Amino acid sequence: MKWKCTVCGYIHEGDTPPDSCPVCHVGKEKFEPVEDDAGGKPPRKWICTVCKYVHEGDSPPDTCPVCKKPWSAFVPHVEGEAPKVPPKTASAPAKEAPARETPAPVKAERWRCVVCNYVHDGPNPPEVCPVCGAAKDQFVPETKSPKHHHRGVSGLIEKLHLHPVAAHFPNGTLPLSVLAWVAFLLFGEACFERTSFYLMLVAALAVPVTFFAGLSDARHRFGTTTTGVFPEKKLWSWVLLALGTANAAWRLSLGWGYVPMTGTEIAVYTGLLLASTAAAARLGMLGGKLVFGH
Repeated sequence: MKWKCTVCGYIHEGDTPPDSCPVCHVGKEKFEPVEDDAGGKPPRKWICTVCKYVHEGDSPPDTCPVCKKPWSAFVPHVEGEAPKVPPKTASAPAKEAPARETPAPVKAERWRCVVCNYVHDGPNPPEVCPVCGAAKDQFVPETKSPKHHHRGVSGLIEKLHLHPVAAHFPNGTLPLSVLAWVAFLLFGEACFERTSFYLMLVAALAVPVTFFAGLSDARHRFGTTTTGVFPEKKLWSWVLLALGTANAAWRLSLGWGYVPMTGTEIAVYTGLLLASTAAAARLGMLGGKLVFGH
C-alpha cells in the first residue's frame, strides 16, 4: 500500500504511513492513501540535481522542499540511472586583467595634511596626523619652502625652541610645589611653605612666555588651522595663565614673609595650586599629542 504526503508529495510504501515525512517532517496525519493503478501509466518522477530529492508528478515542483532550489534544478528521473544534469552554457574564458604597475614611492622631505594643512618634516608622512587625526594617505608632498623659519622674532622663538623650554617650567615646578606644600601641612615647617611659594611663583612667571611662544609656534609651524588639539591648548593655556596669576597675586597680597595659617587661607592656596597643576598636566598631554601623534 502507498501513502502520499499532501504537503510535499512524498510517496511512502507500507501498511501504515510513517510517523513523520522524511522530506518535509510533517506528521502522519498529513498522509493519505494512494490506490495502485496497475493498468495505468506510472507517475513521472523528477529528481533534484542538488539534493537528489525525487518528486512524482507530471511536472517538477515549483521549489524543492528539501534544498529550496527552483524547478529548473529538477530533471527527469529513471530508476537505476544517474540524473542527467543539463549542461551549462560554456562561457568564454575571462580575459586576464593586465597587471597593474606598482607606482613608484613618492619621495619628499616634507608632507602637508590636506585636511588641516599640518606640515610634517621627514622622508615619510606620519601614520596619523597629530593635529586632526587624518590617515597617512591624506598627506601630500609639500613643495613650498619654509621661508618663515628662523626669520624675525617668530623665527628666533622657533630656533631657540622657546615654547617647549618654557613649558617645562610649569610642568616641572608645579608638582614640586604641591609636594612642598604637602610637607608644610604635615610638618608645619615654614621652609616648606616658602619653597612651595617660590616654585609656584616661577611657574606663574613662565606661563605668559609659554602661552605667547606657543601661539607663535602654532602659527608658523602648523599653519593657521583651527582643527585638532589647538583650540583646547589655547583654552587650557588661558586657564593656567588665569590660575597662576590669581594664585601669585593672592599669595603676595598676604605679604612676602607671611605664612598662611587660617583654614580659609590654606584652602584657597591649596585649591589654586592643585587646579594650576591639573591645567599644566593637561597642556603637557596635548603637547605630547602634537609631538608623538595620537
